[in-house]
Parts: sequence; C-alpha cells; structure tokens
Amino acid sequence: MKHFWCSVCVAIIFWAPVVEAAWDNEASLGLNYRSGNTEKSLYKINIKSEKYTTDHDWLHSLYAEQGMTEALQTEGLVRFKSEYRFRADAQPYYASIVVQGLHDAIRGVKLRAQLGPSYGYYFVQSDPLKVDASVGLNATDERTILSHELYLAYRLAGNVNWKFNHHASLYVNGEISGNVEEPAQDFQSLVVIGMKSAITDTVALHAEVRNDYDHQPDKVDAKKNDLLVTVGLTYDF
Repeated sequence: MKHFWCSVCVAIIFWAPVVEAAWDNEASLGLNYRSGNTEKSLYKINIKSEKYTTDHDWLHSLYAEQGMTEALQTEGLVRFKSEYRFRADAQPYYASIVVQGLHDAIRGVKLRAQLGPSYGYYFVQSDPLKVDASVGLNATDERTILSHELYLAYRLAGNVNWKFNHHASLYVNGEISGNVEEPAQDFQSLVVIGMKSAITDTVALHAEVRNDYDHQPDKVDAKKNDLLVTVGLTYDF
C-alpha cells in the first residue's frame, strides 16, 4: 500500500498536460508559536506550486513543522497535498482529483493517505481574486499508534486568494474531512488565514494563522485543537 501511494504522488506531480501558463512557486520559512498541545515555538517550511490555465489547474503544497515539546520529545508534522482540476471550455465548474497525506507525531498519526474525486465551483475567477468551493469523497488509508483503518471519507473545502496589488495579498483555505460512517465523531478540519507583503520582487514578509482540529485524536493526552501563528519570509521562484 505504501508503494502505491508513493507512485500516485509521483505521477500527480510529474504528469501534466502541455499548457503555456507559468508555474507560480513559493517557499516560506518561519518561526511559529503554537497554543494547544504545546506552548513552545516551532520552525516550519511551506512550499507551494500552482498553475492556472483556461482548462486546467494544478495546485501542490508541502508543509512541515519541527520542534520540541516541554518533555523534550521531538514534534513532527508533514502535510502533503496535490490537486488537478479540469474545467471544460473555461466553465466555472470543475472536476478534480485530490491526493493528500498527513504525518502528525503530536496526535499519533503515522500516516493518513487519501485519494479521491471532487466537484467544485469558482464563484469568482479573475487574476486578482479567486474564490472556490468543492465537495468530494476520498479513499483513506489511516495508520495510527492505535490502529490501521481503511475507510471512505467525505471532504468539504473552500479557498480565497486575493491579490490586492503587486505588493500585498491575502489567502484563506478551509477544509473538513471525516469518516462517512461517523461523520459527526471521526473528523478533522484545517483553517489557514495568511497575508503577504512584498519586500522585493522575489521576497515577501508573511504572517499566518493556522487552526488545526482533530475531533478524535489517537493520543489520549492530545488536545483536539491546535492554533499556530507564524511570522516569516516567503521566496517566489
């Protein structure tokens, strides 16, 4: 199963239709402060790569945290996501395939890998402002410190990307996902709100608030909600 998910991720990243639009790539580094499962500061890296064309959109991201708890136990969190969207004849409706994975040492998740289709709609789709929402189902392979489960998960997501001008921008991303057999008990959510202010053509100062919620964490002493505040630098390449 592990080799299958690795193959899918590699295929999603490196296979793409021939389009003329340029990739929008950025890498962010920051010093974080978390409240919830730990009150210590952490370091993070966040890499994004996106391309929007008339008929196809590609959105990739890799997010990682590293730090120490009060008990000097290493914390590690890695979150990967890749999405391909197809829009026939530049319509606001789109169909997509989503691959995502999570490793969260704080909550006892060794690996939560998900693959599935989604259907979404662009409420606003312009160069400075994009607003969309989607709904989908994911085949889920979840390995935790307590169990190994295979189940079908629902997924609801929404995104706002707003470039005020050449120097400032705002982004809001929200997602909720859960087991279809226990939709109100076994679910997780993530909300990210951030702003960027350009310092040079390629370097920007960013501030971000990230709220990560797990309704049933596998570690007994883990809290359900984590709030993370980040200030750092972003490099566009």
